[in-house]
Amino acid sequence: GSSPVVEQVSAFVGIRDLVASSALLTAIDQTVLEGIRLGSLLSTDYIMDCFMSTLYELEWASMTVDAADVLTPTISGLVSRGIDRVLSQGFDAAFLMYETHMLRAAPAYFQQEIRPMLNQNLLRGYFLEDENGNSRHCLPILSWLHTGNVDFRDLLLTPEEALAVGGSGNEPYGDLFSSLVMPYLQEKVLEPTTLNTAIVGSLTKEQSGAQGVLEFANVFEYQQLGGALYDYLDFKVSKVKITNLDKLVDPLLLQPTDANRVLNSIGLDATTGTDDGLNAVNVTARVMLDVGGIDSPLQMKNEVEFSVAIPSASLSIEFLANLKKRSLLEFPLEDVTNLHCWLAALATVEEMSKENQEQMQQTTNLAVSALSFSFSTFFLDSTCITSSSPGCQSVSEVLHRLQQAGLVSLFRESIILLVEDIILSFWDGFDVQALVDAAPTYCPHSDRFNPQVRKPVQELPKLSGFSSNTSETILALGTIAVEAAVVISAKNQLLLAEENPGESTSASSAVPKSFPAGSDILDWQNLSARWGSWIDITFDEFRNYLSTPVDRKKELRKRTAELTPRINLLLQEYILDQSGAMVVDMDGLSLTALGFSISATKAQITGLDTITSINPLVVLSSNTLASTAHLEALDVAIDFDVTTLLGTTEQMRLKYAFKEVDVQIDTKVALNTTKVGHTQLGSIFDVSHIDNCLLKGVQAFEISKLNITAKEVAPSSIEGYFSEHQATVSTLVESLHSEYQSDIVKAMPLMIDSTIREMINALIPDILQTMTSGCPDPPQFKSDGLVDFRDFLLSEFDSEKLEGSGNSPYGNLFSLLYDVLEKEVMMTGASSRPVLNDLLATMTEKQSNV
Repeated sequence: GSSPVVEQVSAFVGIRDLVASSALLTAIDQTVLEGIRLGSLLSTDYIMDCFMSTLYELEWASMTVDAADVLTPTISGLVSRGIDRVLSQGFDAAFLMYETHMLRAAPAYFQQEIRPMLNQNLLRGYFLEDENGNSRHCLPILSWLHTGNVDFRDLLLTPEEALAVGGSGNEPYGDLFSSLVMPYLQEKVLEPTTLNTAIVGSLTKEQSGAQGVLEFANVFEYQQLGGALYDYLDFKVSKVKITNLDKLVDPLLLQPTDANRVLNSIGLDATTGTDDGLNAVNVTARVMLDVGGIDSPLQMKNEVEFSVAIPSASLSIEFLANLKKRSLLEFPLEDVTNLHCWLAALATVEEMSKENQEQMQQTTNLAVSALSFSFSTFFLDSTCITSSSPGCQSVSEVLHRLQQAGLVSLFRESIILLVEDIILSFWDGFDVQALVDAAPTYCPHSDRFNPQVRKPVQELPKLSGFSSNTSETILALGTIAVEAAVVISAKNQLLLAEENPGESTSASSAVPKSFPAGSDILDWQNLSARWGSWIDITFDEFRNYLSTPVDRKKELRKRTAELTPRINLLLQEYILDQSGAMVVDMDGLSLTALGFSISATKAQITGLDTITSINPLVVLSSNTLASTAHLEALDVAIDFDVTTLLGTTEQMRLKYAFKEVDVQIDTKVALNTTKVGHTQLGSIFDVSHIDNCLLKGVQAFEISKLNITAKEVAPSSIEGYFSEHQATVSTLVESLHSEYQSDIVKAMPLMIDSTIREMINALIPDILQTMTSGCPDPPQFKSDGLVDFRDFLLSEFDSEKLEGSGNSPYGNLFSLLYDVLEKEVMMTGASSRPVLNDLLATMTEKQSNV
């Protein structure tokens, strides 16, 4: 009847310098492993069964344990001190007797006793067999899941989350992805610190040698040989570098938003600790432009590094994918890394229509259903690496000025749309539907697999499918870049002039060429030697005739001043159109870049009839003529046809305006009088052919001096194509103009008399060849016929009134000269008598001094 005594006894034993080793024998059936279907793995309860079923054998082949010393066991906690002492002494005695034997027997004991026990009870009884002693195997895939398309909400989300976004919430595809894969991705892989350090950091370091940095060498190169303006042109993007990429935030992967849509997003945030973009994600591109040729006015070799820094940005893309249930569930493990097999797993349009009549209108099985890009701001800068042009240093200054003028805020939304369009353009360029249709051919488990067909090499697609707004954005940014280039060129000219005062600012280093000479070449200082003294008198009178002031009231378009040089009247009457403009055809001048084709169609020059003073064709030497003039205003408008990325053709006009313009042009002309004399009169019956034919006698033509200055240069303006960006472009252009107008005005004469003059001279030989080829053969007439002076001298209308043919069989040259004779020579001049009398009086006075 006594109460039992409960002892709380603790025994302690220790081992020093323990060394254990084991060898696990594992034999896996590779064919069975690779043949496991994903459908058998979707439930976490059966994953082990599937993987264990692939094992031929699983056992510990060896297990040994060695120890240098076993510490004496101790017992504590007994109530009776006597018993405690007796047991302790007994343990000590036994341990001293058998310690050596225990240490010697331990390896064999673990190998022969413990190892078989673990093989039987653990490896075989738990891993290789189930609780009933049966071999483990994969459960068959449920047949009712073989029809229809996968609902990503039920596949990737927990039941509660799936139900919240419209899924069934009953885990029809098991819980592998919802409870294991997706949580692991989001919590372990996509956790920002892990993502930036372990994944982005390691990948970028492997690629570039620096964490968070990507580098690409020899990105792009364009070369062109030959041409009138240069011997060769080499444009190269030698390196692109992206830094601070390990600033990713808020990553989201495969977040279902609907049954067949998943959202993916990522952010960049490098704003921590800075407000000036110094720690921002930075993209730099090293660009080299090398224009060569000793005669080239464009000769240069500049290497500049452009950079754009983005403190923060985000990108989200939602994909629509109709993945067949049967394809997912029967997908073998061996093809998991084969992209073609995943594309082949998508439902065809026909299959979708059969499954659900409501999807009859669906025409794609894989698409970008939504796209969103955003950024906070960006910072532009540049650094000159090597430069032959001192103005290279001005690039950074001009970029900063554009940013101060609001470039970022004005174009932010447009640039966002541009980036989104570029991404979608690349996606469309891959022709995803064609890739999906061809995918079964390259998928080993597809019934359409053909091992004889080689997998195609996917090339980077061309940009296409841009919206009209994006096309306008690219062209608007290009126009601003052109204006910036004008400013940089002006700064470059001023710096060159400062470095080499009094010398030409031209880039060309060519030695001046000799000019043709000989008895056939016209000597402008000695015209009388060939044709007599009258030619000098006539030439002088012609010059005076052009510059003599006449009454403006006789003009068709009256001006405010009463008198104007006669050349204005002649220009209005015979050269300018009804609007007072001279139109120059520019067909053939075109540029194609970034998918755009820009062709100059015509140039319209107005203000040529605002000459207030002129001193034309002053003979400076045997082959040099100089002309000077002052114009009140001069406007130049160039019309372009712009073929956009959409394939449409739009019109655009670029206008420049100048006030109080002084012009000085010195031209060297080698005119071969023999060749001119051989020109047949019939070839120039039409005045439009005079230039083409008479230029056959020009052996050489060169502008030796071209000095144009303007008191005021207005900002360039653009009309036409920029429906969305007209005001934005104007704002930025005017900002550049207001900041750098004085530089442009100062540099204009330097630029015109060096680079532009030499460019014109370089193009002149080709222009002459093109024009002289347009000289026609004379018309054919009957050998016994006589000239009908009515058709020869009169307009078609006046000829027909006098019973002539009225169809200008002799062209319009002589009728035009006759009209000039009547209106300009026989008309009453300043002396209230025909101008002819004034001309004759001057000529006779010069001939006889009377």
